[in-house]
Amino acid sequence: MEFSFELIIDAPVKKVWALFYQVDRWHEWIPSIKKINIITSGPLRIGSKLEVKAKLGFFNITTPLTIIDFKKEEGVVMQGKPLFTFTNLKRFYYCKPENNKTKITIGGETSGLLEVLGAKKALIISKEIAFAAKNKIESTNNHE
Repeated sequence: MEFSFELIIDAPVKKVWALFYQVDRWHEWIPSIKKINIITSGPLRIGSKLEVKAKLGFFNITTPLTIIDFKKEEGVVMQGKPLFTFTNLKRFYYCKPENNKTKITIGGETSGLLEVLGAKKALIISKEIAFAAKNKIESTNNHE
């Protein structure tokens, strides 16, 4: 089951990408993300492994993810399997310049036993990430 959300951020792609690239700091500006551990050393790239700990309603979910596609300042695709959910997850984050702003698209797809529930929850988190990024970047723009 596929899910996706788009939003325009009033900032150049370079600034939006810089925020998204610092995945180990996402917990500072996204309420449901509790921690992201970067398992592999070095810069993020295809093959990098992450472990995302997120709060979904009453539950804390840990999701090991592997980056399967990576283009600097354009997008990243990750896949993994949230522990104890019997569901496969693929997530993507894309940034595209649009009229001196950035259109972000966050989404992915789920498959497996709980794919419908997984897609609904992943879409909620996608929207939360998009709006949190917009708020963080645009509030910083107003203070510069």
